[in-house]
Amino acid sequence: MKKIMFILISLCLLISLIGCDSTESTSSTNISEETSQETSQETSEESKEESKVEQDYIFKGTETFNNLTLANGNNKMGDADGPAYCVYSKKGYNKASMDIELSKIDLNIYREGGKHVNAYIFLGVDIYNGNYWANCADAGLVYSGSNGWHIFYNMYSCEDPQNTNTWYESSITLSSRCDYRMTLDSSNEDGKATLTIYNLTTDKIADKVTFELQYAKKDGSNTSYLTDFALDYPGNIKNDTNGNPSDDWVEITLHNTDRGIYMKNIRVTNCKLYKGEDEFDWTNDVTENRGIWPDASIKKIDYPCTVIKNATENIEYIVDLDMNR
Repeated sequence: MKKIMFILISLCLLISLIGCDSTESTSSTNISEETSQETSQETSEESKEESKVEQDYIFKGTETFNNLTLANGNNKMGDADGPAYCVYSKKGYNKASMDIELSKIDLNIYREGGKHVNAYIFLGVDIYNGNYWANCADAGLVYSGSNGWHIFYNMYSCEDPQNTNTWYESSITLSSRCDYRMTLDSSNEDGKATLTIYNLTTDKIADKVTFELQYAKKDGSNTSYLTDFALDYPGNIKNDTNGNPSDDWVEITLHNTDRGIYMKNIRVTNCKLYKGEDEFDWTNDVTENRGIWPDASIKKIDYPCTVIKNATENIEYIVDLDMNR
């Protein structure tokens, strides 16, 4: 009897420790696709209660726009291969950060047959040689199937491509019940950058990686930063509206429209840029431009699949990527 009571008490203690207090190390083979699909769709009230980030925060911004109302014109938009929204800073910054309420995102990356898009939330940096673009890197979070949210980075170029992986994904799965601060920092060493994902719920670093950032100067004199929120298409759903393989992003988007795919309620707050010891809110005066895909010039996509709302300059806003009419 004592042995049974001891086992029951031990189990209760174990259950009480489970939550967002730690991340999980896993591979894509450890979680079934069915389980991942359920996880990507969950909006658990329990997970909302666990977060220490203020859950009743009200976005005070009133600016709203979408792909039917905003045209990029001659402005830069570097992510034009699926619904996406980017904000680009001016040159001269060596660090950027933003807070993401991951616990409140409403996500379904799956369409019929288990096929899926990849969901991205990340920061990026462009490197210049004088007035000419020289290199770039993206680093942040990706949800790409059965291994849940985890960090990645992607370098355009590196010093030794034979021995350096330009694409990286972490084996640590982040808890979708928690909220995070994402920081990309190139201020510590020339030619290097560090991505840090800080768990705001547990007050701990959840994951971190340092990688090469070829040509970047640590003083920020030749770097600019960006935020990016996107849905991208793996090869098995890159088809046109007739079902044939295609590289036409408009056709591919229409092929995947009305298939139940979305990433909504991406609550972005506390966006900041840094120059040395100086910290700046991501206001309009430190912004080079905003980019949206599709934009108002693409008439074939006739519904608001990329929506930005409740924006206060580029400090805080909510992004909805919804591929359903």
